[in-house]
Amino acid sequence: MGNEPLLVRLIQQFSPEKNLPIIFVNTNQRIYPDEDPISAIRKKPNASIFLTAQLVLDKKADAMLSVGNVGACVAACRHILKLAPAIRRPAL
Repeated sequence: MGNEPLLVRLIQQFSPEKNLPIIFVNTNQRIYPDEDPISAIRKKPNASIFLTAQLVLDKKADAMLSVGNVGACVAACRHILKLAPAIRRPAL
């Protein structure tokens, strides 16, 4: 999820395995590390973190990995995926 041409080039350059079962979804919005997570989620509905959480909910992705804004990742997951019944607050 993100800049598809860049991601494809990086995978091809650094991955020893050339036939990985990876599907890229291009998006033009991203949440930067210094952005407020809640504001970013509201202002950027097509951000990669938000769309990836939706893919997990829709069972089109098995997992989600983010090296970006942790707060935005937690907020997106809590908003989209919800919490398990016995859990009151998300944890890192």
